[in-house]
Amino acid sequence: VASTGAGIAGVEVRGTKILDPDVVLMRITTRKGDRPDAAAIDQEVKRIWELGYFSDVKVDLQQRPEGVFLVYTVTEKPRVENIAVEGNKEVDSDDIIAVMNTKSGSVLNESLLADDITKILDLYRKKGFYLAKVDHRTDGRQGGASSALVIVINEGKKLYISNVDIEGASQLKASDVKGQLLLSERSMISWITGTGVLKEELIERDSSAIAAYYLDRGFMDITVAAPKISYTDDGISVIFPIHEGARYTMDNVKFSGDLIDSDERLRTVTTLDDMAAKKEYFNLSAMQADTKALAEFYADFGYAFADVNPRPQ
Repeated sequence: VASTGAGIAGVEVRGTKILDPDVVLMRITTRKGDRPDAAAIDQEVKRIWELGYFSDVKVDLQQRPEGVFLVYTVTEKPRVENIAVEGNKEVDSDDIIAVMNTKSGSVLNESLLADDITKILDLYRKKGFYLAKVDHRTDGRQGGASSALVIVINEGKKLYISNVDIEGASQLKASDVKGQLLLSERSMISWITGTGVLKEELIERDSSAIAAYYLDRGFMDITVAAPKISYTDDGISVIFPIHEGARYTMDNVKFSGDLIDSDERLRTVTTLDDMAAKKEYFNLSAMQADTKALAEFYADFGYAFADVNPRPQ
């Protein structure tokens, strides 16, 4: 781009056939009257490229009787004349095309197409085809101005859960912890029970179930990491990594704040004090039940908005 000391007389976009020139102009910050700035123009070219609609972008300063014009000349990628799907059996072609943002009549955009492929893979994952692969090709038409977009699918086989395990359990039996999960391996009766299928919504539920199981058995520092999920031709393996931390027993229960009765009376409402007397392990569910019981106790005396905040120490 040649430089000039005077402000430019205008900014133009050339070469668009399907797209509105405003699609490009919205990425250009240089305005009429501005002096050409090479760094700013380089950034504008980059932003135009990142749109994904063009196979070539050129910029030039053109001297005319009215002054110097900044001219962007673009070459659009081929127009998508139609979309076809190959290799699919388990998912209908119409369902695949429906989730795509790439539409017939639009300009081919590789970035948009990458998002479309991700959406198609999600369709297959929901049906248990975790090894499905999606690719594409373009079949050019005469003249190169348009092309047919073909989505090429290798579905692979449907996968079921072959292994679920707890990693890091030492103070509690891994088999007991595993018993809290809804995710399970495929078995002979899975066709009746529906087990053995990886349901995304159960992953978070089962992670929370593991934490709750430990918290009710004294493990106040329990951490459950994101499960490690692997897919092979033999099936799906789901491993829940945990760190148990220390195990705590109940030592003492105290009451503080706005007390409306004696400690002895309040202890008749709660169970944690009995557990402390027996040196039992801390139990989160028991603490939550005591919190609710104390709130109801206060409500019976007219304190409908009493706030009970237990603080394990």
